[in-house]
Amino acid sequence: MTPDVVVLGGGLAGLSAAFRLQMSGWQTVVLEKSLWPGGRARSFCEDGLCVDLSAQFLASFYRRTMVLLDELGMSDLLSLIPDGTAVIRDEHTYSLTPFSLFFGSLLPVSSRLRLLRLMADVFLKASQIDVDDILKSLPLDTEPITRFAQQHLDNSLLQNLLAPLFRGFFYWNTDSTTLAMLYFLMRYAPAMKLYTLRGGIGRLAQALAEHVPVESGHEVLRVVYDEGEGAWKTAVSHQNSVTTLTSKAILCTLPAVHINAIFPQLPPPVRQHFAQINYTTNTTTHLFFNQRFSLPPFAHLFYLPHQVPNLSAIVLQDNKDPLSYRQHHNIISVFPSSPFSQHLITQPDEQINQTILQQLKQYYPFKHANLQEAFLFSKIVRVHQALPRFTPGYIHALHRFETELKATLPPGLFFAGDYMETPSIEGAIVSSENVLPALKIFLSRL
Repeated sequence: MTPDVVVLGGGLAGLSAAFRLQMSGWQTVVLEKSLWPGGRARSFCEDGLCVDLSAQFLASFYRRTMVLLDELGMSDLLSLIPDGTAVIRDEHTYSLTPFSLFFGSLLPVSSRLRLLRLMADVFLKASQIDVDDILKSLPLDTEPITRFAQQHLDNSLLQNLLAPLFRGFFYWNTDSTTLAMLYFLMRYAPAMKLYTLRGGIGRLAQALAEHVPVESGHEVLRVVYDEGEGAWKTAVSHQNSVTTLTSKAILCTLPAVHINAIFPQLPPPVRQHFAQINYTTNTTTHLFFNQRFSLPPFAHLFYLPHQVPNLSAIVLQDNKDPLSYRQHHNIISVFPSSPFSQHLITQPDEQINQTILQQLKQYYPFKHANLQEAFLFSKIVRVHQALPRFTPGYIHALHRFETELKATLPPGLFFAGDYMETPSIEGAIVSSENVLPALKIFLSRL
């Protein structure tokens, strides 16, 4: 049977789009290079211990994601992450709740007043900040966060709050991140609650994959439009053989860095657009220990870049989902900075384990923990394209793609992914759902 749509990429953007298309009666197949669909929404479970391998939370403002969970009958699996977030400075933890920021000692009084003025400006510009429509933020895509902070905030806010958050959540440097992302963070973070899924966020990808045909272990080599047939031809490699799939339309959700290589017919301006999208690198190490350590009562801990250059954040999985872990175990997820991840990514697992354990031992709260003796095993996730870098001008480039470049694409070619919206699970799902109306109209006219 010839599918109506071939979806390239089995992350949440591709799976959620395929789910919607299947529910609407369109025959769809998802091609995924890895053996496990889900992309960043993957979990690992062994002997009752589960850990999210990449994405670590679902935020309360993920409206489309919550609707999707409800449709899949998974809302009852949502579990509030109880202990929140904190930054580590000078071997002390500082909670990042709004109350703690304004009445705690992380920031001096002058910085708190500047933060309050920033929050007031965010309120005034609320119509330009929409997690489901990033193009509304076009007027805010003007300059790097660091330059704005130096002119309108202060160094304390930048070093103690903004820099660690952007590095810890997105692997970004504020020197090269658009101001629009600061307004997004300030718009949603104060009232944000973080959730996980019982058994891991990967359960969302698994549930979607149960409703759509997913061809795992299938690498897309080349996609061309056959004008004579009025159809798309997708060359796919699987187990040392190459086959060709014919379809009416293509929905590409692959990372932008792969697009030019597999689509030889793209117009030069479109090729240039995708070539300019850069990604961070992440080598996440999830460490399993056979004893509990005395650790701060937070789930997410962020290091200050000027104090801990190689490690951006750690997630204490026992605090994140305390009912899922045995009382005599600790699971610690370590997120190196993007430059350090680039250094680690080609190293063997054992060397990465030793490097990360040595790094942790240098800093609070692990200086006095017997990490080596208690270490059991690790799960290491190497991601060459972790998140797109939202540099100044990025949203302007997206606007040009939507208003000018899309009209030059071959008929039946559509794109979705977190590089088309916000860099999050919600952004991936929103981007795929936003493209579906045009895709369905195209199919209905054939």
